[in-house]
Amino acid sequence: MITPQLISIAQSISIYHGRAYIVGGYVRDLILGIPSNDMDIVVTGLAISQLRSILIQFGNVSEPTGPQS
Repeated sequence: MITPQLISIAQSISIYHGRAYIVGGYVRDLILGIPSNDMDIVVTGLAISQLRSILIQFGNVSEPTGPQS
């Protein structure tokens, strides 16, 4: 479900000239009319430090734990 908080996050990303895209199974489920509880979001156009500073305004931000490419 696209919540008001998600819209606020996407708007904040846009203010800093980034883009947020909903991708993956959520999009498939939306097209098929199937309820979905999982949402993947890709953010482009921002450095990780910029994204982190935006997201911290909305709550805790976890640091990546796996291998980084």
